[in-house]
Amino acid sequence: MNIHTGIVALALAAMSQAVSAQTLSYEAYLGGAFDLTADGLGYNGIDYPLDNGGAIGFGVYTDQFGEIEVGVDVMATDRGYTEYGDHLQSLSLMVVGRYPIADFGVGNAYAAAGLGVINVRYDGKDAYPDATGSAITTGGQIGLGARFQAGSGQIFTELKYQTAFDMVDIVDPDIEYNSTSLIVGYRF
Repeated sequence: MNIHTGIVALALAAMSQAVSAQTLSYEAYLGGAFDLTADGLGYNGIDYPLDNGGAIGFGVYTDQFGEIEVGVDVMATDRGYTEYGDHLQSLSLMVVGRYPIADFGVGNAYAAAGLGVINVRYDGKDAYPDATGSAITTGGQIGLGARFQAGSGQIFTELKYQTAFDMVDIVDPDIEYNSTSLIVGYRF
């Protein structure tokens, strides 16, 4: 069993445990994906900067472990390279733990950390069509978020940083994948 299979098995086990507990919360979110530094396609030793893009995802969590919430989070991002028509896209599956760090009456703040797999896809479009492809690698994420009561659910926002543990080998160029996302969503 390779590391990717092991992480997917861990995610499925966490989901089945959460379903059997029947203390589930569901989240749907969207937001922006951006980078603070100019990294990206490491082709011929040159890093090309990425534009801001979008992020969308969902999660399923359980609170059966006391204060620590455990769940599965799926997120997709899409960012274009500055001045080019090509894109860097990702689809991640993470097992995430969250811990409350502050309570303020109508909501709370939390810190999060996760491990999982990321499918990174480079779409060369017309600029580099021969380099188009994807690869799956292991990765992790950390985040800081806040939730506020809204009717029977909660509105939340989170700043999430996600990174691949290794360079992603797609066709010819290796890609150093990382992404910072600011998301807003609804938890029910």
